[in-house]
Amino acid sequence: METLWKRYEAVPENYDIIRDDIIETAKKVGVSTAKLTKLELGFEEIVVNVISYAYDTENRPILIKGYLVGDKFRIEVVDYGRQYNPLDAPQIPYPPKINQPPGGYGVFLVKQFFESVTYEYEEIEGILANHLTMELTAK
Repeated sequence: METLWKRYEAVPENYDIIRDDIIETAKKVGVSTAKLTKLELGFEEIVVNVISYAYDTENRPILIKGYLVGDKFRIEVVDYGRQYNPLDAPQIPYPPKINQPPGGYGVFLVKQFFESVTYEYEEIEGILANHLTMELTAK
């Protein structure tokens, strides 16, 4: 059942609170321990990127909700930063090559950990927003 948005300020010191809230929600609806690890790693990639890159302003909202849809746990992440579809980011070859700089595997990992990942740039609460939705089977 879909829930209301939880609103946070997208700053580094709030990451642990945001992560803990989504993990607690996932546990409450029965996401398995094995899936929680994947969920946490993929969720971290998205939220840390929003915190790090979405905003050039002091007003930095990030909206999160997690809920069960059938046997899938769905996480939605919204920010009002500049328009950016992370699914269009260039894919770095995997496995890494020798002397390849670190990083750049966030979207790759998200796509590996979640069965469905979609992006829309749409109006949320009356403002155009980046809206990422991720789903994985709960059990």
